[in-house]
Amino acid sequence: MDSRRKLQLAYNVLIKDFSDIIREIIVHKDRPVLEATFQNEIILHIRYNDYGEYTYCVIYSPNPDDQMRFDNYDDRWDVKTRPHHFLELPHPKG
Repeated sequence: MDSRRKLQLAYNVLIKDFSDIIREIIVHKDRPVLEATFQNEIILHIRYNDYGEYTYCVIYSPNPDDQMRFDNYDDRWDVKTRPHHFLELPHPKG
């Protein structure tokens, strides 16, 4: 399944199950990325490519380190869950 089809499926799920808490949802035309902004200002990015790779990123605040990411892109990290691993960046308040 190509990246655009996967994004359309993700879009459909978000609209069906979470439309009451989503303020805005955009599927970018120039790159295979869906961006959903929730009422509480949390931003979800979903990115697929045509090679079976993906990344999901949740941004909690404007602080660059206040986010978490789950993907299967990177094989450089020594993590038990490779290739499907989770990266949580440290929150600046501890």
